Amino acid sequence: MRYIWLIMKVTFKDGIRSRVLFGITILSVLLFAADVVITNLFSLDVGKVMIDIGFAALSLAGLSVIFFLGIGMLSQDIHNKTVYMVISRPVTRSQYIIGKFGGLTLILLVVMAILGALALVSFGVGSLLLEGSALPRNFSWPILMTTLFFHFLSLLVVLSIAFFFTIISSSMYLAMLFTFCVYFIGNSIETIVKVLVKGEFITPSRFYVILMKGISWFFPNLAAFDIKATLAYGLPQDVTYLLWTGVYGFGYSFILILLTLMVFRQKDIC
Repeated sequence: MRYIWLIMKVTFKDGIRSRVLFGITILSVLLFAADVVITNLFSLDVGKVMIDIGFAALSLAGLSVIFFLGIGMLSQDIHNKTVYMVISRPVTRSQYIIGKFGGLTLILLVVMAILGALALVSFGVGSLLLEGSALPRNFSWPILMTTLFFHFLSLLVVLSIAFFFTIISSSMYLAMLFTFCVYFIGNSIETIVKVLVKGEFITPSRFYVILMKGISWFFPNLAAFDIKATLAYGLPQDVTYLLWTGVYGFGYSFILILLTLMVFRQKDIC
């Protein structure tokens, strides 16, 4: 456990000192500042627009951390043979992967905390400065914290996917491409299956419906973590749904990390 903690600490320090993280933070601050300006262009549901833009900025920042820090740092360690310096010591490959994943999770958590605070500031400033704007009806701070938590959990799932593809692929860019494809499918597959099952716009074959349902079980359902509609419209949250979604998110990440460990143990990095 001591070696895992040391790798986590080194990874966290390297990530915090990275210029990439600094650029991501600056871009996010500009997006939150633009949030106040953009919402002035809308006359209806201004509070909902502020929330949508704020969480879009959070998503962009979180994905940037995963793609440019997570994939970049792990890929460079493997392809530049830096990993030799770690596993040549009394550190197993599993401890290395877990430590790296833990360190990047801490970076992602810190980034989400800081940018979440900036989002709250942009919401408050926007509701005070913009004429006729206000926070959504039935606005609740606990619901906002819950929405931020599940947003972070969805990014944690994407991070575990990024680790898996970084280990099995031979190129950092391939890992980015595969991760982006899974991210896109994960956000779209639930809607596609619902449209096919209802059959309101098209009449698909039974085989195609079964195939898409199977794919929906294989790929992560990232749309399930998007609960900002309850925040934007002041809707009540289903506690049972939240509990099962949390179990699903942590379980999916755990399985992906296990698969990553199995592949990395057999991987020839010489």
